[in-house]
Amino acid sequence: PCSNTGVLSRRVEARHRVSAESVESLRQVQSGILARAADRVRPGGTLVYSVCSIESEETVEVLERFLGDHAGFREEP
Repeated sequence: PCSNTGVLSRRVEARHRVSAESVESLRQVQSGILARAADRVRPGGTLVYSVCSIESEETVEVLERFLGDHAGFREEP
């Protein structure tokens, strides 16, 4: 789940659903999903975090918080 801000040109109806409150709610959901997924990754495995959003609250901030809380993971280009 994400705000879809990365595809607003194709999903015009999404523009009316995006608000600061909805982005914060989605950020919390995304963080929870990511943390639960991390518990299921085998040693040496890969976890991919991907959203169709350009909001830093849903992208960079979620990733930075996750990496700060999960020392066994690292970002790769």
